[in-house]
Amino acid sequence: MDYRYDVFISASRRDYAVVDRIVSALNSGGFTYIKDGQGFDTGLDFLQSIINAIYNSKLFLCILSQNSYSSEFVIKELEYALNKTDGVVLPVVVDNSQLPDRLKNLLGTIHIVNWQFSGSLNIEGTIIRDISCALGRNEENFSKEILPSSIAKREVNNRTYLSATIPIPEEINLDASFRIFISYKRVDEKKVFPLKDIIEKNTGVKCWIDLDGIESDAQFANVIIKAINNAPIFLFMYSHAHSEIEDYDTDWTVREINFAQKKRKRIVFVNIDGSPLTDWFELMFGTKQQIDASSNIRMEKLCKDLTRWLK
Repeated sequence: MDYRYDVFISASRRDYAVVDRIVSALNSGGFTYIKDGQGFDTGLDFLQSIINAIYNSKLFLCILSQNSYSSEFVIKELEYALNKTDGVVLPVVVDNSQLPDRLKNLLGTIHIVNWQFSGSLNIEGTIIRDISCALGRNEENFSKEILPSSIAKREVNNRTYLSATIPIPEEINLDASFRIFISYKRVDEKKVFPLKDIIEKNTGVKCWIDLDGIESDAQFANVIIKAINNAPIFLFMYSHAHSEIEDYDTDWTVREINFAQKKRKRIVFVNIDGSPLTDWFELMFGTKQQIDASSNIRMEKLCKDLTRWLK
């Protein structure tokens, strides 16, 4: 009767420099841990593996930062962890950002810890101390200021960890609520994310976008396939970066648009920097609708069209 892991680490992949230091501290403290994308059970899809790992961890360690506030994966993982009837949740802010209202409402009265990774502070020692405290180990050695009251009062019930499939509840179905899929090159994220915000604001419809970059091909394929299948509309954010593709067979944005084409999704090219289509894209997708993202009038029309198409 035991959990498989002490700690599940939930974080944006853009915070993995911080996660690496946390992992180093956990190793020093003798804690077992898992983070999404590593150590998952074979034979299960990506979302199912996330659920299994959270369910089988005593402590859900949520790394909060400006990066993670926009990550639907981090938010949904946190929602699922909070819905568990056992285990503990420890939210940790790792930068100087202000917690958005959405997270304030989600966390309620749960105490939030702050870990500062700059300067000469022995942050590894602080991590080991706080994790030990949250797990109920040697509480007398730690001050009550760092012991979240919500954690101190909750019991962790022993149970057998699961290797079987756990049904995915609606609240953690990351794909179902997204009606528009956005495909883009990672180098263009600063141009693409504001366009995503404009589209969501003007249509009231959520867009699925890979905010963090799923590292493993197998995991990427599982998530992308589900997201495209659930989205009637596929927006291809075209830029100069696409003219630099050397291998069209392995490029992920090309794989995405080819899959969307096979699934008969409505494909729209949104040109984000005025670059002309390459001969390959012109041959394959030259008949698709194209939008100049620099034109407010064209973007306004796109939003109206999206609303009409999704009725």
